[in-house]
Amino acid sequence: PNSAGVQVNLGVMLWQLDYPLEALAAYQRAGEIQPDYATAFHNQGQMLTRLCRWDEAASAFTRAIELGPREPAP
Repeated sequence: PNSAGVQVNLGVMLWQLDYPLEALAAYQRAGEIQPDYATAFHNQGQMLTRLCRWDEAASAFTRAIELGPREPAP
């Protein structure tokens, strides 16, 4: 689906089912669909941390912080 919110929800479901790479892909897709969606980047950071991809996680968290609380609803 071409909805950032749906992609984030899919990522959460995949994360809970222990499919971290697939969850990461869903969060990345959400960020592509809606580049100002902080939650997508925050969740990317969480997945990347779980995958021990520290530099990428730091970048994702930094982007989420930059976007901060002003994110629009998906």
